[in-house]
Amino acid sequence: MKAGSKDTVHIYTDGSCSGNPGPGGWGVLLRWRGVEKEMSGGEAATTNNRMEMMAVIQALRALKGPSVVALYTDSQYVQKAMTEWLAKWKAKDYRVKGGGLRKNHDLWRQLDELSRHHRIRWLWVRGHAGNAGNERADALARRGMEEARSNTAADIKGANDVKGALPLLIPTKGQRPLGPHKRSPGVFKIPGRGVGPFDGLPPRPRRFMRGRDRPESWPPCGRSWRRRPGRRRGP
Repeated sequence: MKAGSKDTVHIYTDGSCSGNPGPGGWGVLLRWRGVEKEMSGGEAATTNNRMEMMAVIQALRALKGPSVVALYTDSQYVQKAMTEWLAKWKAKDYRVKGGGLRKNHDLWRQLDELSRHHRIRWLWVRGHAGNAGNERADALARRGMEEARSNTAADIKGANDVKGALPLLIPTKGQRPLGPHKRSPGVFKIPGRGVGPFDGLPPRPRRFMRGRDRPESWPPCGRSWRRRPGRRRGP
């Protein structure tokens, strides 16, 4: 069936990103027999290439059954990968020289699986060159990026407003997070657990404690307090 047939689904996709990496969005415009559908979304921290791929993934997921598709993208990264490079990448299990995994291999695997169910023509169009479908997909991608940016800003504000605390998760402009050795609320980090609030920690103990200054539970972890032979510390 030709791409110009009335049963062909015409899909325009685009991705956008501010900062690369940074907040990003994807946009999709689907056309079939005079009916149009718009889709958009975004992520707080991503790249432009991932948003270009995510737009295609979301478009193919929206199809209810096997279809003949003419897919228009302004990303040569996506178009060339799906028409020229993907077979070689799959043969090497998405591995690159040195044994590591190729960038965005998770999305390439999804694209490969989704594209198997359809007959797709991968068509490249120049971005911002007056193509009406591409311009609408670009506007949708920018909308998704702005939504992701605003959601991130709202999350940060909500984190700083928890219980009316001082600097808590993310300090606002002009604030300085307090270290874990302070007795006031502040910011601390536990290895492997990220950042979170705390209600106050005791001051750091002196390196060597003598006599009554040494707590009964000292030293921590049940290690012996005996000094090593031949090493004299203090009077």
